[in-house]
Amino acid sequence: LLRDVSVLERSVKQRVAVVDNVCVEVKRHVRKEKELAPEEDPGACTPTTAASSREASPASDCLLGGVFVAWGHRVERRMPVSEAGLEAYFNGLAGTPEPAGLEVQPPFEEQFQRYPLSSTGMPALSTLPKEDAAIAAQLLESPHSDKELIQGLWDAKERLDSLWAKPPPPMGRNLCQRVARDQLFPHSGKETGNAREHENRAGEKLAELAQATGLLEGVPHGAGFLDLCGGPGAWSQFLLAKRAMGLRGFGFTLRSSTGGAQDWQAEEKDDWYPELFEQPAWRALWGADGTGDLLKLGNLEHCAGKLRAAGGVFLCVADGGFSDQAIPANLLELYFYRLFLAELLMAASCLVPGGRFVCKLYSAYSSHTAALLLLTTRLFESVAICKPQTSRVAGPE
Repeated sequence: LLRDVSVLERSVKQRVAVVDNVCVEVKRHVRKEKELAPEEDPGACTPTTAASSREASPASDCLLGGVFVAWGHRVERRMPVSEAGLEAYFNGLAGTPEPAGLEVQPPFEEQFQRYPLSSTGMPALSTLPKEDAAIAAQLLESPHSDKELIQGLWDAKERLDSLWAKPPPPMGRNLCQRVARDQLFPHSGKETGNAREHENRAGEKLAELAQATGLLEGVPHGAGFLDLCGGPGAWSQFLLAKRAMGLRGFGFTLRSSTGGAQDWQAEEKDDWYPELFEQPAWRALWGADGTGDLLKLGNLEHCAGKLRAAGGVFLCVADGGFSDQAIPANLLELYFYRLFLAELLMAASCLVPGGRFVCKLYSAYSSHTAALLLLTTRLFESVAICKPQTSRVAGPE
């Protein structure tokens, strides 16, 4: 029984609590009057705690106490919640002191990380590995990276694993990340109900890039764009929402029926939002074999031909990725190389003179990536590597 109602309300508002050093989800359980036993008093709303599944909270006008600590989608066990536990820092950083004077700033007011690139000088491309093998040595021993700095970064990320205590990942990790993310960026994302021009947080990244770099400044009215490997289409939604620009769009992404859950090319969300197909100014392309697989040369050439026949595009945005279920996060760059190459080839094939290209990267340590970045400096007037504030800080993106 928790007697401090203010602490209880704070935990419900923040959606999580730390119980015995475990980050758990907390939500109010509402019962209808008819669910009460005859001896219970409907007016007595005594705060209680229990463990429950997500399905056990029907809506009602009569709030009758009851705060449930959700341990996923099934009931695990009754968990006594201490007042001290609920007062612990809500995002899972129990035991970690908060820096003095810490103030959360909106992402656009924080320093945007931008690193201009230049083709000046000759990179050491002679060490380009002959095989695209996923071994850490290709990153740690690359002539374009600092071994000690990279290893230190990896060690710092691994220390975050201690935050995800039982219940075991991914529930504990995802819960902690989701709530902390909502607290830092309440303006973005579908979950908060404040989505503006796109249905997920990927669209917020492009919005931030556009604001910080002037990506959309000077884009001709009615210009075309290609959303490459961007399903389910938050970037297309963001661009089509700029109605004053009158943009027309094309989308090319891997079909959800292509590959299984263990296929490293397969995203968790592949196909496009249904609303995009209702847009008269947007069209989906699937390649010669209809799979949307950009790593097949025939599909790349087929799509590029369609775009050239339509007059080309002024903007190519590529948010390509793949399932990392079986791939260590630190090595994603090595697996991503072929997709980066394919996206760059597509951009070079369909962009009109003066066109612009946005492409997601997974770190940039290896000679593989360095070679392609050098190529971008020869193809475009200016190139920069950017880290949006809305991108996961500990992620390699």
